Amino acid sequence: MDPSIPASISTTEVRPYIERHIALFSTLQQLSPRYFNQSTNFTVPETILTAPAHFVAEDANDIFGIMVAARFSQPPSDFDDELEYVYKITSSKPIHNDEIARLLGYNLDSTGNKSESQTLDDLGVTWLHRQAWPHAYPQYNPEEPVRDSIEIAPDLFYTAAAEQTPSTMEMSCRMGKNVAERLCDSKWLGELIP
Repeated sequence: MDPSIPASISTTEVRPYIERHIALFSTLQQLSPRYFNQSTNFTVPETILTAPAHFVAEDANDIFGIMVAARFSQPPSDFDDELEYVYKITSSKPIHNDEIARLLGYNLDSTGNKSESQTLDDLGVTWLHRQAWPHAYPQYNPEEPVRDSIEIAPDLFYTAAAEQTPSTMEMSCRMGKNVAERLCDSKWLGELIP
């Protein structure tokens, strides 16, 4: 190992990762406005992003996003009212069938008009796939200052120091900007540019 590189750089830090769950399902139906506490004439957007409430029960399932991942028409029909939608849900825990039913305006648990033996097939869900992502992205630690961790040795910069946050192009651009600011502030850049 090069003695000019601090020993702390050679230490591999294992970060805790966040688990996320994905549910994909297809149906001819659009999402129900009732699920979002809206009137029946409300048009539900094709992409919905949410933020968890500050005080949620530990066993609560936070839904972070619901979106139309694809839409297609089944031959021979090419009419809009025959479009099949593929929805993608990202959540903190697996999405259960009753949650998907509520998204479509039904209640599988109901003992009123609906039979308890109803399935998602009965409600028009033609395909369903669930997947767990145990290491979706590193857990964010707000106590760790990101700007201070980009210069890991004298004149050695690590532009991916924001990997503790979910990977996005925006974060990479911000880290590049932070490195550029550090370079502009350093004597080293002054030596390079007369």
